[in-house]
Amino acid sequence: MIGWIGIIMCLFVSSLGALEELPPPQNLRAFSNLDSRVYLAWDPPAPAVLLVELYNDDGVPRGLDPGQPRDILSVRFTPSGACSLRSVKLFMFTPVRPDTIELHIWRDDGTGYPALFVGDLITPRRFVVSASYSWVEFDLSPYRIYLSGEDFHVGIVKVDTSLYYNVLVDGAPSVPPRSFLFSMRDFDFHTIMGDLMVRAVVKPLSAKSLPAAKRVQNFPIGFKSPIPYIPVFCPAILERSALLDYRIYRSTSPGGSFFLVGTTDSLYYDDLDVRNDSTYYYWVSAVYDGGESGYAGPVSATPRAGDGTIYDTLMYDSGVPSFAISWSPGYRMANRFSLPTIQKIVGIDCFIYARGMMRPGIYQIWGDVVDSTPVFILPSVDSVRTTGWHYIDIDRFNVYLSGDFLASINLYDASVAVGALHSSGARFSYDYDFLTRSWSVLPDTIYLIRVITSYSFSTVRVRLYPGWNMVSLPVLPENRSFSAIFPYAVPPAFRYNPITRSYARVDSLVEGEGYFVLSLDERTYEISGIPVRSYDIPVYRGWNMIGALSRPEPLSVSSIVAFPEAILADPRLYYFNTFLRRYESTTDLISGRGYYILSNGDGILRVRMRSE
Repeated sequence: MIGWIGIIMCLFVSSLGALEELPPPQNLRAFSNLDSRVYLAWDPPAPAVLLVELYNDDGVPRGLDPGQPRDILSVRFTPSGACSLRSVKLFMFTPVRPDTIELHIWRDDGTGYPALFVGDLITPRRFVVSASYSWVEFDLSPYRIYLSGEDFHVGIVKVDTSLYYNVLVDGAPSVPPRSFLFSMRDFDFHTIMGDLMVRAVVKPLSAKSLPAAKRVQNFPIGFKSPIPYIPVFCPAILERSALLDYRIYRSTSPGGSFFLVGTTDSLYYDDLDVRNDSTYYYWVSAVYDGGESGYAGPVSATPRAGDGTIYDTLMYDSGVPSFAISWSPGYRMANRFSLPTIQKIVGIDCFIYARGMMRPGIYQIWGDVVDSTPVFILPSVDSVRTTGWHYIDIDRFNVYLSGDFLASINLYDASVAVGALHSSGARFSYDYDFLTRSWSVLPDTIYLIRVITSYSFSTVRVRLYPGWNMVSLPVLPENRSFSAIFPYAVPPAFRYNPITRSYARVDSLVEGEGYFVLSLDERTYEISGIPVRSYDIPVYRGWNMIGALSRPEPLSVSSIVAFPEAILADPRLYYFNTFLRRYESTTDLISGRGYYILSNGDGILRVRMRSE
């Protein structure tokens, strides 16, 4: 039988039955404890990625591999052209307990066999496997393995000393054979009576997209493998449909029937048709011109009256890992999160598959650069003694953050394994290489790492940076003088007067107004008082400075009601970026910031937590 290649097109996870799956929104979250409303937010769907699955087996397991401990299994693949290797799939049988395998990617030696000792394309990586009788997928995207179209081999070293796991084999071997066993007893290759159920998932690339330094070098003429190979290709090509909007569904129970409550083309939604102290469950789908995606969710929220503290869980996962990853001591695994306002980090939650010692940390991200100095790192090593979800309470350390940051698991021994999921195009998870001292983003892997935050409506924090800062009061303190609110800033504050078209000195701050404040250093100010949940402010023809409300999430400029309606000539906001020393356009009001807005005439702007 002549060997063959099967090809499938897939979105997210490769599978034979998912040719037309449309990706749903990601990272759906719901905010509780808001008065008579539930706020939902989510991230855009992951981009569609064209993936091709290479395989030799017929998909029907007939037996187990004949390897002994320390033996090497390998499978030879021939891609149709330039590609990058994204993942490897194995059909595994581990009936007794989780076991460890060592995964290799080898070049071909020019005769159809793997170049075991000179041709490794990656540093061998070990995985903990628990699959009683199923496919297991290993994400290799962090290695950025680029192939120019030459043959390559996927190798599995049976590092575990037990005989309690195997790779499945089909009953129809390729002719000539493409699956091999390298025995450590006679130090030689042996053919296997069947094809190992090992598959390679690749992303086709154009020749121009191959980095020259990472291309697989062609073998000299005369050393090319003499074994013939005829690929068979699937001609179908799946193109991503255009994203139109999102649909929001709601239910009063997690398993009950749900109904459509609204649509939006934004990445957030305010559900105002709710009652305080009742719990609601939400699902969100993405609507394309080619149909509707599956659902993100459910997530739940309970609206409540009052000015208390709300908690939120930042997460990307569904709660159940599909595989686990371990690294050597000194390496780190992390997820990237973002907070629009300054919030308190009260805990880190992670799924531990194999026990060991670790030390959680938090690293700020500036642009795309991860700060080498951690914002926070647990003072002592955390010894994890149980598997499953592991919560690290850091509430007592008073860690406050805004913007982008990494929540990291810093490894202190090689036995720790963190749960993970495969998700094409996610780009939320990062690895830190101890040898190169650098972080790298993982495009196809999501770690099961979560962050729990809290936000107090009545006690907020405003951070000033060196230079002029555009700010506002999200709460009303008892003493509203400039020196009481910003005691280390340079007095006074300044506010633009649209009537005189000049800046005026301000010694006492009020709600709804925006101000310029000069700071000589970076400093965070804690301000306590009555939360600003709404305000009306007069505006005049031209530029006006306004403020934001006390809330953890942004408030869209579309929530601003103008009287008369026609005065909002430009429904956009302008915020002064202290770092770049320039104004930037935005459509969201963020707590603690001040903004410019352009009015086409005299009137009043009404800013509310919700539309009335």
